[in-house]
Amino acid sequence: MLKKNLQALFTLICAIALFTTVSAQADGDYQPAASSSLTSTKLPAGALRVAPSSVPAEISQGLEKMVAAGEGKLVQGDSEVLAWTGESYTKAKSAGLMKQLESNLSAAGWIYEVSGTEGGVTFFSALTENPARRAVVGYFVPDTDALVLAWTEVLPAGANSNSNSTVENKVENDEPALPTQSKTSGNLRDLAGKWEKKQSGMSSYQNGTYQGSSGNYESYTFFADGRVEYTSLIAVQNYGCRLEAFSQSKGRASVSGSEMTVSLGAGTISRDDSCSKSKNYTKATDATNFTYGWSIEKDSYGTVQLVLTESNGSKYYYRRAQ
Repeated sequence: MLKKNLQALFTLICAIALFTTVSAQADGDYQPAASSSLTSTKLPAGALRVAPSSVPAEISQGLEKMVAAGEGKLVQGDSEVLAWTGESYTKAKSAGLMKQLESNLSAAGWIYEVSGTEGGVTFFSALTENPARRAVVGYFVPDTDALVLAWTEVLPAGANSNSNSTVENKVENDEPALPTQSKTSGNLRDLAGKWEKKQSGMSSYQNGTYQGSSGNYESYTFFADGRVEYTSLIAVQNYGCRLEAFSQSKGRASVSGSEMTVSLGAGTISRDDSCSKSKNYTKATDATNFTYGWSIEKDSYGTVQLVLTESNGSKYYYRRAQ
């Protein structure tokens, strides 16, 4: 699912030594955990959730390196660090604990995949499609004193910050209807204007109180002279915490028959996490070039749609902005 770069992650093995020091700290640095706050799956008995302020920097940096292995195609979401330690723990039990968590994830509908093992560190990814598409990456570090699990959610790159709250407010459930009419050739005059794709995700509640909803928004604005503007927003609500990622870039578009080429120049991507302000940033993005099949269609309700088709057959539906 993700491009592997285990050699770059080898330095994670030193994190366990630092974590052993942390394990000797006050009990307030940990909370017993029956289920994961990241995936909501049941955890093997004895799990302790490490307070964010007590997570060693090396462990956090290891997760950041895993996301960075996506070569700019991913941004990091919420993270969680768990440990099994104490008198009842032995290193011999670590393999069973890892296998039990894998089984719990599978029972909850997650597809679990081991990416590889390096220096005793096991790297993995997990994906679910229900009730919404989510992906996490992480690693296990088994040691004499503790088994450490660090994992984080990964989100598609192309996200945007609070400065574009008007875009966020447009995020809603907007599934396309099946097309009934189709036009598969033309020029940029047929495309001129703004085309949007919106989808809402899960709503988050805490103690019965609505906290907000997740969702994503994407748009292309085409101009008759060949210019194109792209924006994307991903919003993830996790109980009382909200993560937003926003990206935007400009470039050129051209069409030749049923084929469209979109060349975007360097743009920006911003991350805004209400619970981890220190991780917020605005960074430059690389230039990109995409080729799609394209058509303008009307669905069974008469709504005009721009359909972009990748070479693998994946289709993306955009509706004209109102």
